[in-house]
Amino acid sequence: MPRIIAGALGGRTIASPPSSRTRPTSDRVRESLFGRLDAWGVLRGAHVLDLFGGTGALAFEALSRGAGSAVIVEAHGPTAQVIRRSAEDLGLTDQVSVITGRAESVIRTLNPSAGPAASAVFLDPPYTVPLAHIADLLEQLSAAGVLADEAVIVIEHSGRTDEQLRLGPEFVDEGAKQYGDTAVEFFTYLDPRISAAGTGDMLGQ
Repeated sequence: MPRIIAGALGGRTIASPPSSRTRPTSDRVRESLFGRLDAWGVLRGAHVLDLFGGTGALAFEALSRGAGSAVIVEAHGPTAQVIRRSAEDLGLTDQVSVITGRAESVIRTLNPSAGPAASAVFLDPPYTVPLAHIADLLEQLSAAGVLADEAVIVIEHSGRTDEQLRLGPEFVDEGAKQYGDTAVEFFTYLDPRISAAGTGDMLGQ
């Protein structure tokens, strides 16, 4: 079973889903990527959006390290139920919302006025999901207005693919790390509405 590596819940285990359809992020990869997020200071009080929940380990790790809340999206109903039970076992029910549904469908239902914008976003889909689809999901999140300015985006995908992740200029490349067959890419989201407003102010001076 996956375990939480560090923070208030460090060492606690997380229940595995009822099937082999999920591919939990390894402890080594999670330790490295969260070490980077801790160094950047983005987790304290963060509002997390995890679009491919799996075991929920990424969101739970973020909460253990100081994130304020998490929305976890999982397409497989029984797996979503396991995530809910894990949140209860970890004492996180007040901080976690689990939504059952496909990521692209859930994004269409997100209401930017219903809660805080996401300041830390995780996308760890099955390796069969094309990177072009991940790019589409991020563009949809941007258009929906549910990303905080300077939100940090973490994308995990197969390190064996020749496909390139191509994102719009609002997603600033912060580098990538390779761990065997796994690649992790980091981006900062710059809200184009805020950038446009700032440009207008400068032009008006």
